Amino acid sequence: MGPLYTPFEDVLRMERRPLLINTARGGLVDERALVDALTTGQIAGAGFDVVTTEPPPADHPFMHALALPNFILAPHVAGAEPRGSPRTAH
Repeated sequence: MGPLYTPFEDVLRMERRPLLINTARGGLVDERALVDALTTGQIAGAGFDVVTTEPPPADHPFMHALALPNFILAPHVAGAEPRGSPRTAH
């Protein structure tokens, strides 16, 4: 398996299986490698609201991962919240 994200290689060596949450930016994590790590049990679970390509196409790895019990994909809509940044809300 290739690196998910260079500093993240150390996380995969952890004795306990980590949870990975990304609400920052899509593309920080190799999404296909993440799905592989979720499927093989290297990672206990993941929750994302960002994807490299938004909206993700039907063949995106995360769209297939939605069937996994240890993966959550939520819409990245914080800027659409009325109390969010005025520049992104309008």
